[in-house]
Amino acid sequence: DVWDGTIPEYGVNWSSFDNAQGTGTETDPYRVDSGEKLAWMINNYTRNVVYGKYFKQTADINLDNKPWIPIAYIENGNFQFLYDGNGKVIYNLNVNNIVSRDDTSALGGLFGKVGSYSKISNLSIIGGSVYAEHTMGGKANAGALAGVLYVTKITIENCHSIGVKIDSYMSGIKETDTDSVVYCCIGGLIGNASGSSTVKNCSSNNDLSASNTNIAHSVGGICSYSSNANFIDCINYGSITLYKLNALGAVMCGGIVGSCERTVILNSENKGDIYVSNLNSGHTRVGGIAGVINSSG
Repeated sequence: DVWDGTIPEYGVNWSSFDNAQGTGTETDPYRVDSGEKLAWMINNYTRNVVYGKYFKQTADINLDNKPWIPIAYIENGNFQFLYDGNGKVIYNLNVNNIVSRDDTSALGGLFGKVGSYSKISNLSIIGGSVYAEHTMGGKANAGALAGVLYVTKITIENCHSIGVKIDSYMSGIKETDTDSVVYCCIGGLIGNASGSSTVKNCSSNNDLSASNTNIAHSVGGICSYSSNANFIDCINYGSITLYKLNALGAVMCGGIVGSCERTVILNSENKGDIYVSNLNSGHTRVGGIAGVINSSG
């Protein structure tokens, strides 16, 4: 299916779709076979018809590089769902999420924020680009699959991203602002993971890069930043390039995770090259698996 860019409005019921299948239960999940049905979640994720429901993708979906708004695209609330990609592919994702609110993060990915007890499995994202920008000095979290895994007990299993260009940026930052919370998170699959989340049997093959900014960066082949998360049987194949960064804060880069604390990384491997050159940062940390393991980890 090639998506035509239609995003159903808030209040549209699943049953209104042609060939609608499923009731959202574990035994009868909503069957997602088109871009429009996938986009139904964007404006309706706060409704009970989506929260805590089960989804199963039944066909490959080509988003055709049309503008995509991340599902749960602002960091408010706690959006729970269970999405089984069923071995299918989402092609040509195009996210350009710019946030100007000072009480939230800019989130870039197919999903913006994945809430407690959610699960995404058996899904691949191939091609396209993801960009998240914050204009008021908060965090910008970007990953092909999700911007952030939030709170607790989230599972990402057998998910993969290939050939997705991923970037995040801060605008409106003063030269004197060295607050550690002001930074860009770039992950091949996930921007930021926390709260006893588990990322298992996942891979990334995206060439990540960051350059020519004054903002602190955390860049990871699978995930940018992790706190209290687990990475098991994960592989990064893509290269990471950092150059001409005049970062106000630290530059942290790792093949699996850029920076982590209280994190388990088990049986995971980085097969991608990491290039670092011409940096002007007093705190540059680079590692094949993790760039930084904080003392509290």
